[in-house]
Amino acid sequence: MNLGLTFQAILASLRLQKKSGRGEQKDMFLRTYAALTTSSPGYSACTACSNRVNGASAEGADNPHDVICEDVTPEGLARYIAELVADQDLAFNIVQAKTFRRLLCYVGQGNIQALDIPERRTVAKVSSDLSQKEKDRLKEDMKNSQGRISFTSDLWTDSMERPFMAVTGHYINAAHETRNALMAFRVVEGAHAGAILAQHLFGVLKEYDVVHKIGSVTLDNATNNNTMMEELAKLIRAEGYNFDKEGNRIRCFPHVINLAVTAFLDALDFTGNKYLADRIKSGRPPTKRTENYVLALRQRPDKKCRATVVALRKGQRRVALRQTIIEGNERGHFKRQEPTEDPGPDGTTVKGWVEAIIKLRVIELLLDVPTRWSSTRLMLDRFVEQYPAIWEYLSKNKEIFSDLIMSDLEYQILQDILACLDVPHRAQELLSAEQTPTLSLAFPVYDQLIYSWRQVGRRLGPYAYAIECGIAKIEDYVARSRSSPIHIVAMVLNPCLKYTWIDARWTPNEKNFARETVKRFMLQHLEARERRTAVVTAPENLSTKASKAQGRGVMNLFLDSESYLYHDELSVTPPQSPETPVRMLPTPQRPALNMFASSSYASSPSKSASESLHREAIVNAEHERYISDKVLPLSELGRTDLVKHWKSVESTFSLMHALAMDVLPAQASSVSSERVFSSSKLTCTRARNKMKANTVESLQILKYALRNRYQAAKSTDCDINALELHKSERDDAEEVNGLPASDLMACLGDADWSHDAILDVDLD
Repeated sequence: MNLGLTFQAILASLRLQKKSGRGEQKDMFLRTYAALTTSSPGYSACTACSNRVNGASAEGADNPHDVICEDVTPEGLARYIAELVADQDLAFNIVQAKTFRRLLCYVGQGNIQALDIPERRTVAKVSSDLSQKEKDRLKEDMKNSQGRISFTSDLWTDSMERPFMAVTGHYINAAHETRNALMAFRVVEGAHAGAILAQHLFGVLKEYDVVHKIGSVTLDNATNNNTMMEELAKLIRAEGYNFDKEGNRIRCFPHVINLAVTAFLDALDFTGNKYLADRIKSGRPPTKRTENYVLALRQRPDKKCRATVVALRKGQRRVALRQTIIEGNERGHFKRQEPTEDPGPDGTTVKGWVEAIIKLRVIELLLDVPTRWSSTRLMLDRFVEQYPAIWEYLSKNKEIFSDLIMSDLEYQILQDILACLDVPHRAQELLSAEQTPTLSLAFPVYDQLIYSWRQVGRRLGPYAYAIECGIAKIEDYVARSRSSPIHIVAMVLNPCLKYTWIDARWTPNEKNFARETVKRFMLQHLEARERRTAVVTAPENLSTKASKAQGRGVMNLFLDSESYLYHDELSVTPPQSPETPVRMLPTPQRPALNMFASSSYASSPSKSASESLHREAIVNAEHERYISDKVLPLSELGRTDLVKHWKSVESTFSLMHALAMDVLPAQASSVSSERVFSSSKLTCTRARNKMKANTVESLQILKYALRNRYQAAKSTDCDINALELHKSERDDAEEVNGLPASDLMACLGDADWSHDAILDVDLD
């Protein structure tokens, strides 16, 4: 069991006190910490205590905060034990366990006594205090963020049927670093009506004092989220800021894909018959081979696959299958047909097939979960990978599993279904990243997904109808988000895209709308910068303006609804100005964006025609310089850190940089909430059913903060590993998880966005 770096830190601190007196301990640490990092990569060491930690197994071992060289006190023990409990999902009463207390006393070797070890109530109180400190730190960090703060939210029910709402925040801090934080994880009492959910989410925004800084909200496509956004818009408008239920919302990309995949799977019962009818109608009657294929498809080999997985995951069958894999690998039982190319007698290449011995991974079968993204595809993929061992095991036990043994045709159909599911899976994986801005890729990936999926439908005719059912779901949600300005600006801000995708796909009016949208954003930032300068140069207003800015600054990335080419329901409106004087948000790294739909500033006589023309000229000049600058090739997409890129060009494109700080944190998926739920399953167990809801929230916030800290410490190594992985050869599954965005885009279609139709390839 890996108890994590926090526990290693406790032991390291105790060992250090054994080797040195308490009085000289801190001085020794300061003298020796300079030698912390050794010449071997991935290792850290403290020469004072000779504590050597393998960085591969202890995340963040090279972080100075993780080398604990301080006096052992009851308070210190309580703090680090509380972190251990949160990080590793341990029970508070672990401190009451005699084995744990003896372990600490043994390692302390006289520096710690049993009385120094805190009781469980103390640890619980300390964990709550640490969680509150993390909240306070987040409030301060968010207050000084470079731009707006985007959010994700979702609901989850634990094993005790308690419904929890997770709220995560995403922003760029004052140091131009992307930050993700768990802001709340609290029980939603009563019905899950949209109005109730909106009250909870608004309460979190008020608690962190970020109502005025709200950017996008990423949600799934549940019906109650529609009413939630309506109610949230009312609450935010009551505070004096406009908020649009559609314009400020981003529909979770993986959730849309999951709905499309579900529609595809549901249509498999009818797609074969539809294919045969289309063949007859077009004067191309199907052959006997095609009819047999469709007949086998009606039997749903994917459902037989699931039944087999359920049967083989039970009791001794799981062990027996595992043993079959081990013995088959040792004896060379498993073989696979692989393509070969041999030189022919006349200098040509002769293609053929050869039977090759393979070794299977000793792993378990996977069972799909309806609410888990890509779970059906992952189940089929694992089944196909392990099929040689599965077939051998089932054949040895025909009397039990006779109805589960697949024919060759059924197995071929299963592989074809998997090929159909691979396309949406790759698209989904691409936009499920948390640390990398992905919103700019949402529409291009949707488009390439539809194109590539239809290519598969042309190649595998019997699945064309089912694929179209899935595509219909995607197109429905794309239509709802198409005119959202945040999607437009996100694409334009990507130096590998700019207007290329828009110019290749949209009508002339839509192209012009996109450019006017971006320039209108830029104009708002320019006006905000001028207002900020005017305020700073007026000494008599500094104290009042600054104090009010702490409570209700006004910023908005969205455009005036009256200037939109589309209906207001699909537009994003700026915040309304309160009746009080103009206020500004304290974002010292750049001017905040203030746009008032009905403010006195907007209609001030001082805003002369010459001033307006001057501002428009500045905006047009920077906009033209940006679009004239070369578009980076898509091969750079996976290597380009968008936040660092915009930091590097801030002086050249100051207005575009301001836009980037607002838009880049927007999340294309709610995967951050989903990961919180996965982590919470280890906290909210039946063995801990007496834990109060507020304690659960404290532990989750503390755990999220600790793991983010460790993750940040090793981010550089992860970047290096990602580049190495990009250069290595992987199978399809590894490519999906490891390759940068450009490779996944290549898997989805041509990079030049041209969709030349391919010929219909029939089964005959």
